[in-house]
Amino acid sequence: PPPMPPNGVPPSVPPMPQQQQPPPPPPQQQQPNGSSGGGKKGNKGNSSNGNGAAAPAPSAVAVKPVASAGLSNTSGEHNCFLNVAVQGLYHLRPFRRRLLSSDSGAVDAGEPSGAVSRALIEVFSAMDAARPSGPGGPASRKVVAPARLRAALAACGGDAFKLREMSDASEVMHVLYESLHRTFSKKREVADASSADAPPSSKGGFDEYDQMSLAHAELALDVEQYTQCRSCGAVETHLRYAKPFHLVHAQLLRNAKESARSRDTSFGSLLGAVEIQQKQGTDRTCSSCQRLNPVSERVHHAPSCLSLLVCWETQRAPTSDVATVASSLGLELELKEVFDLPPGACGKDGGSTYRLRAVACYAGSHYKAFCWQPMVQASAPAVADDESGESIARKPRILTARRETCATLEDGKWTCFNDDVSTVIGEWSEVVAQMKRESLQPLVLFYERS
Repeated sequence: PPPMPPNGVPPSVPPMPQQQQPPPPPPQQQQPNGSSGGGKKGNKGNSSNGNGAAAPAPSAVAVKPVASAGLSNTSGEHNCFLNVAVQGLYHLRPFRRRLLSSDSGAVDAGEPSGAVSRALIEVFSAMDAARPSGPGGPASRKVVAPARLRAALAACGGDAFKLREMSDASEVMHVLYESLHRTFSKKREVADASSADAPPSSKGGFDEYDQMSLAHAELALDVEQYTQCRSCGAVETHLRYAKPFHLVHAQLLRNAKESARSRDTSFGSLLGAVEIQQKQGTDRTCSSCQRLNPVSERVHHAPSCLSLLVCWETQRAPTSDVATVASSLGLELELKEVFDLPPGACGKDGGSTYRLRAVACYAGSHYKAFCWQPMVQASAPAVADDESGESIARKPRILTARRETCATLEDGKWTCFNDDVSTVIGEWSEVVAQMKRESLQPLVLFYERS
């Protein structure tokens, strides 16, 4: 994309003129429930609003999204393409836990891929430190600077990630993935024998699935391309490789959405239709009877997290095209609607359902990220949802009238991250509305297996 104009600092909002306050009311007697009738404004224990009228009934449970840190992008740095990728990966909880629990001390920071991996761990650690200490605690306003990560990318990315120049979020996703694979893989001799700028090999190297690799286990599909002859029944495997990103062409997704018989067609069904369109013209000849057969894909390992890259025909798509793609995105993705899943592909639990956690968008030479934030109770004790110790309320609730949101899957709210500025959006429908309103083209979708 063309270079982004320098980010100007928004003018500060002038303070509101202070009005003369009325004298404080005389102290009131303590109420039986422990709250006073003349308490501080906003106290949900008050029984009146100060004018004698009854205050609305308090919510059963006070909830708010778990705060996450923003990432800096001062004037001229052009970090927005990197910030959305980091935010998306950070909000994939299984990946974040695995990366932060890795042995960062054994990482060779003198090697380009090791420097990128070490810098990414440092950014994640700083973002973790900026989170509130517990439910109901004050959210830190700390902003994390990805300067070391940007410098490490510039050192290993050649001309792609020069400092103080704009780049592409999908390209940085590839470099982060390959750097993590080279750093945290038992097959280090394969990585050391290949040059940093060598193209991936379909028979080995970085495309060969490695179950001991952090990047493969958490982010990559173990895919087998095969054909089954419709005449003689012969099954032939043509390719077996690690697939870190699933590519989706925006035009084909729009075609599938517009031709869907029902408005409630699942996102997985739309992607399955896109896969059929993308495979047209790729038939392979059967080695036994010489008949052409369509190519199918079978997934032998489903990772804990899945990333989809949306390929657009232009950097400035028409508003109608953006609206169609945004409306087709699904909060839930059923992997078996897209690929063949043999038994055991999804681990012991067998779950093949993925839930949307973040979306990286682009418009007007600038990137924004929308991330799902879990809800915590502000007044009730919380429990850790897993071994990470991340505090999530035992029975969180979103007290909204409309429930056709991410709350239909589990309770949470969506937040827009515009570099160091975060804004709580709320429901997924409001995120889609903002994409349409600002012509934000979704580029990277971050899913987490439930």
